[in-house]
Amino acid sequence: MISLHPDDALHKVVAVIRRTGHNGFPVLDDDGRLVGVVTHEDTRKAHNRGDLFVTADDLMATDLITVTPYESGETALRRMGDRRISHLPVVDPYDSGKLMGWVSKGDL
Repeated sequence: MISLHPDDALHKVVAVIRRTGHNGFPVLDDDGRLVGVVTHEDTRKAHNRGDLFVTADDLMATDLITVTPYESGETALRRMGDRRISHLPVVDPYDSGKLMGWVSKGDL
């Protein structure tokens, strides 16, 4: 799974998005813990504002909606629909900072 680091510069985030064609990525700290999510839309907004020297830390959403491996696909789809997002981090049910995977609408 491809992830970003909070210190990754905007140009690196954009390069990862272009290279993979994916819309969003988890942001993991030095300990590998989930601290946010950055999307293509976040990078577009920064570019339109002229904020060309921002990092993933500046761009990322931190009010994360997540799902655990024990929750149904229906639950994941409902959460995505409620927030109008296309992907969710899959986290350990006993440690929400531990990223276990990434699920998108297309996966379900």
